[in-house]
Amino acid sequence: MMQKTLSTTISFKGNALHTGESVNVNLVPSDTNTGITFVRTDLDNAEIPALVRYVNRTNRQTILQNGEATVGTVEHLMSSLYALGIDNLRIELNGSEIPILDGSAAPPLTRCSERMTSVIFVFITNIKNRLHVHLI
Repeated sequence: MMQKTLSTTISFKGNALHTGESVNVNLVPSDTNTGITFVRTDLDNAEIPALVRYVNRTNRQTILQNGEATVGTVEHLMSSLYALGIDNLRIELNGSEIPILDGSAAPPLTRCSERMTSVIFVFITNIKNRLHVHLI
């Protein structure tokens, strides 16, 4: 199994589409098997995993929620990450919504593709009924 993250942090700033707030975003490389997690730095680093069970609503924007912490308009960034095959990433933001930028997935797609790295190849073998994990 091959997993991908970024080789370095990517930062951008923009205005949120629905709230109009100015938001700073840092896309931070993350360890293998950590998945994609949104981190609200303005809410004591509240974490919101990018998993379907955290979807709060999808009316006009996708909003993820974990406890009281929410993050909205995640669909453009998430589609960029999916297109690039990025599995592990920490998305730090200081507001309630990902900036819209130009309205497409192109800006994050371009920035991320320039800084991608394949993190680890994992091979699992069974030798005499014992599983062995090989990281390359």
